[in-house]
Amino acid sequence: MLLAASSPSSPDSGRSILQKALFLACVGAAVFFVPYLVPVTPSISLSYIAGFSNKTAAILFVLGVVAFAVFTRGEIAKTEEGDSALPVAALLVSSAIVLALCLMKMDASIHGHAGYTELEYALNRQELVAAGLRPYSQFEYIYGPFLLYPGYLIARLLHTSQAAGYYTSWIAQWLIGTVFMWLVVRELDLHLRFRLYVYAALFFIEIFAVQNLGVNYTPFRAYSGAFFVVVCYWVWRRTNDPWKMALASAVAVALGLMISMEAAVAVTIGVGGYFILLALRSRLASFWAAVCSFFVACGVCFAVAAHAGMFLSAGSFASGGFNFPLLPSISTCLILFVYVVAVAVLYRCLLLRNLDTVVIPLVLAGLKTLPSAMGRCDLGHLFSATPALVVGVAAILAMPTVRKWWVGLVLLVIYLAPAALLLRGKPLGHRIKHIFIQSHEAEPAAKENASTTSPLVSTKVLGSAPCDTQYYEPFDISWPTQVNVKCVDTGYYFGNELLSTPQQVDQKIQEMRERPHEPLLLSSESLEKQIAPDENETDMNVLRGFEGAYWVPRERNVPVTFKKIVTYVRSHYVPGPIVARGNMRIWYPIAR
Repeated sequence: MLLAASSPSSPDSGRSILQKALFLACVGAAVFFVPYLVPVTPSISLSYIAGFSNKTAAILFVLGVVAFAVFTRGEIAKTEEGDSALPVAALLVSSAIVLALCLMKMDASIHGHAGYTELEYALNRQELVAAGLRPYSQFEYIYGPFLLYPGYLIARLLHTSQAAGYYTSWIAQWLIGTVFMWLVVRELDLHLRFRLYVYAALFFIEIFAVQNLGVNYTPFRAYSGAFFVVVCYWVWRRTNDPWKMALASAVAVALGLMISMEAAVAVTIGVGGYFILLALRSRLASFWAAVCSFFVACGVCFAVAAHAGMFLSAGSFASGGFNFPLLPSISTCLILFVYVVAVAVLYRCLLLRNLDTVVIPLVLAGLKTLPSAMGRCDLGHLFSATPALVVGVAAILAMPTVRKWWVGLVLLVIYLAPAALLLRGKPLGHRIKHIFIQSHEAEPAAKENASTTSPLVSTKVLGSAPCDTQYYEPFDISWPTQVNVKCVDTGYYFGNELLSTPQQVDQKIQEMRERPHEPLLLSSESLEKQIAPDENETDMNVLRGFEGAYWVPRERNVPVTFKKIVTYVRSHYVPGPIVARGNMRIWYPIAR
């Protein structure tokens, strides 16, 4: 266990509260304002429009919080006396809550009342697998196979629909992820008098992701990195054998890659960094040989994944696509403070030469995932550096003075205030309602033109009618959809999803060039409306809702658009009949 506040060996910094506050204020000023001075690569993102470098912000934040931990000698991380266990009843109750909420959300989705979710993308990708296509090489998929194949296999084994298989997989991953979360909190070796409260707080943060209906927003993915780190530490503590730890850690990296790239990278950095610290303490050549073997195994795992094309889509985010500028709101500062405390806990462990704690690999893993969390930095994603988040939240709740104001402010600013605005119907509330309770009905104009519907394609979205030709549907993917690849070719990307750079815009045009004889199947809306970035990537005011911001930056760069695609469609295709119950229009290639 880490030393509590009363331990005589716990060093104090002698810094006053004012000095600490001024230091954090300087770090905040650097993180929130210096990134506007760094050039940004063109991409479809609010960060590019604002001229904000998220990578610079993440680097400055990590350097700043490390410097703060050194400046204060990690004093902020001193916890109270006492400890407690996490009961199995907590897991059972939380699992029951998860199951109930998942079933309610699934029922709402089946009856068309789910609003905007990740289901469209995830199920479409699964149906492409069922149609015989390969992920990564033949269609875009940014996550690991463990998020894609279970639903397909369930549907195949049980002889049910792909949708039923997906829902079953989604619920199972929520339940498994809840177990991950429970085990991580149970094994966290901090002095926690109220360990149950720590688990309840993390569960409360995570449970809101149920509304997304996506396997990519389950605790199975969110807590996989932290869980694998804990397992690797558990192997080390029970065997004290570096070779067994190296083997367990390499397997953890491989399994992490099967879930998502960031989980594998987090395990590599977290466990690898901890492994190096242990080797420095042991000074044994055999220990260093085990460390080197681990990193070689990691290199092989990443090389195989890269060869399979698993990292192709990561370029959208690596280039800054879909990022939000980090704004100095109360909500943002409250969440970032969690990571300040987590790094202070890490530093205090190192200062006291206490390497026998899972805190070290967890925080190291969390620091690696922070740049991703600070990319598309809405409040939900800021919470996503879960290995460090667990440590930070636990340490805060173990400090009586800090937890009183932090918990109160989080509940008020991040949860209660937005809920009150929603209920009162304020502008923020209308935006949230639009996001979560939007209608899937056809546009009025489409309804008016429904009489021109062609029987040839009106049922093509069901995948049951024979087709006399293949259609290319590159943008507004039909929903609901059961993909019939003999009928519909959707290209590499799911509509405009993950299409964020000028190079990827050119790739979309190249797809059309490669299909000169295939008619386009587009929405019945105007081209300018359907072939355009989402308003969440172009309207700076959405940051008031996503980040709780009271101020938004001015536009410094001209937004990247899809005008090249619109121009290409108009110059190479002519509009045909409106089909599919008035929702779609066929565009025929111009004979040349």
